[in-house]
Amino acid sequence: MSVTYDQAAEIAYGAGLDGWDSSLGTFLLDDRDIIEDDEVFVFVVGSREHLIDRNPRFFMAGGGSGVVSKTDGTIEWIPWHFLQEMRPGLVERPNPSPVYFHR
Repeated sequence: MSVTYDQAAEIAYGAGLDGWDSSLGTFLLDDRDIIEDDEVFVFVVGSREHLIDRNPRFFMAGGGSGVVSKTDGTIEWIPWHFLQEMRPGLVERPNPSPVYFHR
């Protein structure tokens, strides 16, 4: 099974939303950029108030980025600084049709 970008985004959105504490703000999967390499898609998640509005009161450390396997759709959460070391070949490009998954 090969996982498309849209399928991977749904996987990351569902997994992130599942454990989200609404006191942290409005859950958002920020898909303004597509981040990937040959094996994974990477998704930035957090509160809309921080990611879009840049409100520092909603900054959340920890959690990590959602890393979805293109092969089987499994997801793991990896802090960005570790991810950059683990996957130096990640490419980031603007998403031509971002959706801004949020709830």
